Amino acid sequence: MMQSYVFGNISDAADSSYFLPKIVTIPGITSVASISPEGWKVALQDVNGSSLTSKSLLLITNDMVLQAMNTTFRTYIWSHTSWWLVQIMGPPTSDALCNEAAIHPLGRSYQSVPCAFHMDASYGALLTAVHKTRLPDAERRATSRVMRSIEGVTLAKVRSSSRLNPEARSALEGMINKTRTVLWPDEHLDSIEKLEKYYGLTYNSGSIFCEWARSLEHLQRTMNTSEYAEATSVHRLAVNRLGWYNAALGVISMSVALLAPQFYSVRGTSAMLYAGLGYIYAEELLYAVNPMLCLLKDGKIHPRVDADTRRAQWSAPCPIWCPYIKESYLLFPGLQAADVAYAAYVRDRDEDSDLPIKGLESYSAQQLFFITACHTGCRGDRKGILSNHACATALKKSAPFVRALSCSQGSDMDAFEMCHYF
Repeated sequence: MMQSYVFGNISDAADSSYFLPKIVTIPGITSVASISPEGWKVALQDVNGSSLTSKSLLLITNDMVLQAMNTTFRTYIWSHTSWWLVQIMGPPTSDALCNEAAIHPLGRSYQSVPCAFHMDASYGALLTAVHKTRLPDAERRATSRVMRSIEGVTLAKVRSSSRLNPEARSALEGMINKTRTVLWPDEHLDSIEKLEKYYGLTYNSGSIFCEWARSLEHLQRTMNTSEYAEATSVHRLAVNRLGWYNAALGVISMSVALLAPQFYSVRGTSAMLYAGLGYIYAEELLYAVNPMLCLLKDGKIHPRVDADTRRAQWSAPCPIWCPYIKESYLLFPGLQAADVAYAAYVRDRDEDSDLPIKGLESYSAQQLFFITACHTGCRGDRKGILSNHACATALKKSAPFVRALSCSQGSDMDAFEMCHYF
């Protein structure tokens, strides 16, 4: 139960579509009272290798994560940390326990749990490297074209935005151009020699703990190498996200799971490709853009740091406008991703591939785009309930959707004022 509470609360905050960005100095991270400024400095330096001082400004893209951490520390962590550590670390550190688990009916499944914890990032790197070698060049180029198309449309919308001044548009454009997207390792981990340089040579000790410890020590020694940088930039194991934006590294990491139906299929139509892979990538690109869009003022981030708390303050609202929907921030990023992906589809679609779908012959390619996008954007909660808030409440108020479905004038889906973001 404790693990479910910890993972559930932290992941719910991290995966929330509603972001509360903040700029603080290390002493200003006061919402998590149980961690000292020195502890934060050590942890943050370990993440990206940067040298930090107490005066360094940090961009926290989602303050809700800090609030969840504080609640978790107060409620569970201190009384349960030792038990949690024994659960996760106990089996691999004890050969006797490993042997007992091996003969238990559920032993094999149980051993996979600590394995997943310890090999998360490295397994992701290996998975993507292997997947890259199996994907034909033509398919790799096709996925890259879709993502470049999504980037191009996002840039075009930023440049033409009537809600941003020229300085803000220029700052956002520069940020998008500097953001790197990683679907698989582009330069490293594509040979046995490079994989061994990252993972280390095979070490047959007969002990699970020795295997793990030796591998971990080798991974630590590879820090600051090109192989390490490439491995840590690929998408890590996640339950409910197929992409992730790392603001510290300026990297959008996409899962290779996107290269399978329903998101991508070599036999799929252009509409399905843009509404699947394109839609998910548009979501992640908007996750990257949104905090900057919230913080920009006159083209620059101008935090007003309080002298006592050293916490930056501002009052810029996140710019989403939808006159028909209360709490319209809940529509982010689904509504905006559908808008961007559809614009990219209309601009760069492959008309030759947009053939009628068996059983759906009466639907146009544009209508199939929105059917696929609504399916792609479904999210499941911890109870397994699937929903797509943007499709259910607001997509019918977006101009592209109304045009694609040829809604009659004056109908509920033909509103005069449409939802918009940029």
